[in-house]
Amino acid sequence: GPGPVQPEGTHCFDGRLVVDPVEGGFEVSGARYRLYYEGERAEAEEAGRLLEAAWPGFVSYFHGTPTLTADEGLRVKVYADYPRFVDGMAEDGVQAPGPGAGGYFDPGGGTAYLYLQPTVYYTNVLTIHEAAHQFHRRGQSEWRDLPLWYVEGVAEFISRHDWDGQCVRLGVRPLLSQEDFPARALAEIDANGLDLAAIVSGLDDASRPIFWAIFGFFEEGMTGALAPGFSAFRAALDGGTGEAHQDVFEREVGPLNDFEEPLLDWLRTAQLAMRPVFTEWTHLRPDAVWGHGANFSFAVFRAPLSTLSAAVRTGPSPWTMGFIIEYLDNQNYTGMVVSQEGAVSTFEMREGRAVWWDQGRASLNPMAERVSIAVQRRDDGLATVQFGETGFEFPVTMPAIMGLAINNSDVRFEALEWTLRDD
Repeated sequence: GPGPVQPEGTHCFDGRLVVDPVEGGFEVSGARYRLYYEGERAEAEEAGRLLEAAWPGFVSYFHGTPTLTADEGLRVKVYADYPRFVDGMAEDGVQAPGPGAGGYFDPGGGTAYLYLQPTVYYTNVLTIHEAAHQFHRRGQSEWRDLPLWYVEGVAEFISRHDWDGQCVRLGVRPLLSQEDFPARALAEIDANGLDLAAIVSGLDDASRPIFWAIFGFFEEGMTGALAPGFSAFRAALDGGTGEAHQDVFEREVGPLNDFEEPLLDWLRTAQLAMRPVFTEWTHLRPDAVWGHGANFSFAVFRAPLSTLSAAVRTGPSPWTMGFIIEYLDNQNYTGMVVSQEGAVSTFEMREGRAVWWDQGRASLNPMAERVSIAVQRRDDGLATVQFGETGFEFPVTMPAIMGLAINNSDVRFEALEWTLRDD
């Protein structure tokens, strides 16, 4: 059937890429980028599509666009691991940063470097992050000595993205993320406070999550009313203003001290909806996540839910998927899953001890590309779970924290819908 309606700001790439095997990996060439990638061919091609799709998003956000000759492409190099990252940069005559850094943009040579990360999503985040630095720098008419909070903040903000393999939307909050910048920023501000004026003026440093939160608030907060002024501030910095940065900010946006409490209020409402308990979960779109892994794995919603439903795109490989129907902590929870043959089981973890129980069978079409699933937490102490046309009831006693679960599977949970509990 037709794909999902893409939100405003989504950019898709369906153009031509040339993928050539080279020593150590692949060279991927498109209209804008020349990518070197150490990994599988399909992964290299997808990274090339991601970069090409991101280009119009960069154009619409930044105030300058790199000028490329007919045969020129921006260079991006993705290495298999940190040692290869160090060696590859050394071959280009560039000193690599320490192992705490996942990537680096070299303003001298103009190449963006990174290496593969433990999760698919964060590798893609870093790819966009370093490409954003590259686009930002190459789009300026001359070198600007911009403050760290600004340079890193824009890259952190714009690199959080939707990506389904074809279409990208930059500068979003994902459903879930192992890095979870909103939670980290909130914890830091709650513990240490926030001095916006000191950060913007360069008198105080801050963490990457704080940089992300500053950009996120001025782009999204107060129903978007601050975004036009913040854009004017960014244009002034990128254009090489001779004024103090705090003065420019307060002229274009407003007094910095007036925004500290609103920023904190916004951040409390900007927390990610879900939390991946294991690493095998990747955000795709506002209504879709990808579960992929060889073991039992799950991701839970942060708030108690009344209902949760999805249309699961299964694919050709064997699969088992379903829900977490109750959750206290990582040592105490219950999952209910169905296999492609229709076998329904519960996975019950109590005080760290796990037991599988057979719960019967669901009537499923084994050839169907999508399977509808739903769960409801009732007020009578039961959870009602629907796999296709077959329903099951199961007693529950733990909090109504629910989530998605897989066991040795590669599936996409799409058309996600959920309702919060009132109590």
